[in-house]
Amino acid sequence: MTTIFGECVSGAVRAPVMISQLGTAECMLALDRRAELEGELELWIGAMGPFSITTDGSDALGVTARFRTPLEPAIINHFNA
Repeated sequence: MTTIFGECVSGAVRAPVMISQLGTAECMLALDRRAELEGELELWIGAMGPFSITTDGSDALGVTARFRTPLEPAIINHFNA
């Protein structure tokens, strides 16, 4: 499984995240400040972005982030290469 460094942004709040299970519709985020980063956010995947996402809670693996607009397959391929 590929893990990618990224950043979530919500207004003035910025938090580093680890991105895994990257797909066209969603991904998993591991972050420290879940309570501050809920709802609609901007996600930077490496140096690419921002991508609009929504989060819908967390589980043992992290936070599920859903992309408002599906990612292009070329972006997925870039990070899985």
